[in-house]
Amino acid sequence: MNYKILTINFIIFFFPFSFIAGNLFTNLNIVILIISTLFLIFKDELKKIKLNIVDKIIILFFIYIFLVLALHYFNKSYQNYDDFFFILKKSLMYLRYLILYFLLRILILNNLIKYNWFFMSCGIAVLFTSLDILLQFFNGKDIFGIVPLSPRKLSGPFGSELIAGGFIQRFYLFIFFLSFFINLKSLNYKYFISIILISVFTFAIILSGNRMSFLMYFFSFFLILILNKKFKKYILIFLTAIIFIFVIMYNNNNFIKKNYDNFFNSIKTIIIYYYTKNERVDNTGFVGVPYTVEFDGFYKTWKENKIIGGGLRSYRINCPYCNAHPHNYYFEILTDLGLLGLAIILTILIVTLYKIKNLFHFIKKTTTIPFVILLFVELFPLKTSGSFFSTNNATYIFFLMAFIISFIEMMEKKADKSISIKK
Repeated sequence: MNYKILTINFIIFFFPFSFIAGNLFTNLNIVILIISTLFLIFKDELKKIKLNIVDKIIILFFIYIFLVLALHYFNKSYQNYDDFFFILKKSLMYLRYLILYFLLRILILNNLIKYNWFFMSCGIAVLFTSLDILLQFFNGKDIFGIVPLSPRKLSGPFGSELIAGGFIQRFYLFIFFLSFFINLKSLNYKYFISIILISVFTFAIILSGNRMSFLMYFFSFFLILILNKKFKKYILIFLTAIIFIFVIMYNNNNFIKKNYDNFFNSIKTIIIYYYTKNERVDNTGFVGVPYTVEFDGFYKTWKENKIIGGGLRSYRINCPYCNAHPHNYYFEILTDLGLLGLAIILTILIVTLYKIKNLFHFIKKTTTIPFVILLFVELFPLKTSGSFFSTNNATYIFFLMAFIISFIEMMEKKADKSISIKK
């Protein structure tokens, strides 16, 4: 391996750790990867990429972001120039994800990515986070001396940000599939290691207090069954272990019990609230009903610009009494980019899923499965979420998309070649 490929993979190796370190380090990692790829690889070894249908739609999506901004500017929709420059700045900065997406695509198509390195880094990062949460639970503080803000939600290395469970859910699958890169004589030994790790992750994600992340973590195992049934026996063991661990912790820890009781009661209350169409107490939200401020704020804001939206990250401007985002990716896309923006995003997803369906035999390949499952879980419509356009979320989504679309392209070529040989 030459120093150029070594450098690129070393940078990618630190991607999951940059999520732990914070947005500054995530952005720094993106910039370093872009610069390194352009200067070390681009001139000498990278092939000219041929745009496929998904690439073109993604480019259209980014063009549309600036089109919305221009339309609002010329129609003088923004109340002042500060609002316009805020959205312009966010839109320009968002372009880095388009560059990241295509550079990753080129690296993958040229077989310059060391997947075992990346899988290993994800595994180390998730294991470190999980053990740090367990240390925080038993010791009262983690390895960095961070004391939890709440006994119901442990943050581990994330400090004041209560997102440790989401991090585990996003990256744990890579360590699960890492065993297939390791040359162990006994397959059962591989699964024994996996169940020990899954148990540690389950304890940690429950202690993190991130309820939706735990549900998505649980849900992802069912998706593994769908994509590769040869894991059926072992996945059922994992699911049984997860349920057992949850029941034990739920019945023996009042903080965990209260946290999940509140979660399920909140879901019930939200359903009842919208089903009965209760009137609000005031314009800042109905007292006692979580998330309805953001959800109702979404609807009120979206109605102002249903077709094209208010512009990237405009929710916080157009809905001043609400949070910075409506806690759902699709609601946020509707408010910021309207029905047309949502249509473009859904077209990307539908085309991708259609291609996956047509290449299902190839998608069952071990390397591909975690990327597909994690993207599906990340974009699952019936879950609360952070902002679609925030640093960590956008980086994660376009990172997964680059790998999946590249895998699909390589598999399509492989399928075409197989058909040609048969003829």
